[in-house]
Amino acid sequence: MQAIAARATRAIPDRRGAGRNELIAKKLPDIVGASKPADIRPARLRQLARIYVTGREVRICARAGILSPAMNDDSPTPLPSSPRLIVIDGPAGAGKSTVARHLAERFCLPLLDTGAIYRTLALVAKRRGVAWTDGAGLGQLTTDFPLSFQTETKDGQLVQRVLFDGEDMSVEIRTPHISEGASRVSAHSEVRAGLLGIQRALAAGGCVAEGRDMGTVVFPGARDKFFLTASLAARAARRHAELARSGKAELAEVEREVARRDQRDQSRAEAPLVQAQDAVVLDSSNLEIADVVDRIVAIIRAREQG
Repeated sequence: MQAIAARATRAIPDRRGAGRNELIAKKLPDIVGASKPADIRPARLRQLARIYVTGREVRICARAGILSPAMNDDSPTPLPSSPRLIVIDGPAGAGKSTVARHLAERFCLPLLDTGAIYRTLALVAKRRGVAWTDGAGLGQLTTDFPLSFQTETKDGQLVQRVLFDGEDMSVEIRTPHISEGASRVSAHSEVRAGLLGIQRALAAGGCVAEGRDMGTVVFPGARDKFFLTASLAARAARRHAELARSGKAELAEVEREVARRDQRDQSRAEAPLVQAQDAVVLDSSNLEIADVVDRIVAIIRAREQG
C-alpha cells in the first residue's frame, strides 16, 4: 500500500510532502478496496484519491470519474458520465461566483474561485508592503503562498472560506479596495506565471473553476467552457447589492469601478479577459441565477449523453 500511496502523491500535484505518503497509505485501503496495486494506473489513482490540502490536514475523497482530460498525462481514457472540469469566465459582476457555486453543488465537485486567489495576493502584498505595481515583488510572494479553501454548508448553501496560512480572509478580500488590487496584481506576468501552477494543482482532481482566463490560459483543454456576461448596469447593480450587505456603497461609484475593472481586464497585456473560441456564451442580464445554472447543466448533460 505504501507503493500505491507514493504513486498517488506523484499523480496528484501538491506542494506539501512531509508525512503525506504515510497519511495517504492509511486512507487508501478503504478507497481502493480489493483492487490489486498492479492494476491501478496513475489516471485511475487520480480518480480514486483526490488530495485536498487544508492547512496541515490532508483529506482523501473517493470520487470516481471526474479526472480532467486537460491534465491527463497518461494514455487516453474514456470520458466519464459526469463532468470532469467546468470553467466559467466573464467580467466582474456577471454572476460567475454564484453560478459556479451552484454548479459545484449540482455535480458534487470542488469549487476553484481564482478571483479569491488574486484578491488574497493583493491583500497579502498590502500587508507586507509590496506595491501592486511591483511585478517582481508580487511574483516572489507567490513562491510561498499557503492558500487553502474550506467548504462548509450554512443554511443549506455551500459556503467557501478562503484561508491564508490558517487565517480566514474571506471577508477582508471582498472590499472594493482589494477588488481593485486584485485587478492590478493580476496584470503582471510574474504573478500569472507564479499562480498558474497553484491553480492547476488545486484543480487536479476536477472542479468548477471560475475566473477571467480559465478557458484561454489555465485550462485551455477543458471541454465544458462557458463565458458569462451581462450589461454594465446589471453587473453594477449586483455588485452594489453585494457590497451593501457589509457596508455603504454608492451605486454610481460601483458602476464606475466595474467599468474601470472591465477596461483593465480587457486591455492588459498578460492573459486579458477574452472569450475562448469554443466557449458557450450566456448573457445573464435578464436571467435569474437558477436559470443560468439550469442552462449550463442542460448543455453539459446533453454533451454527456451525446
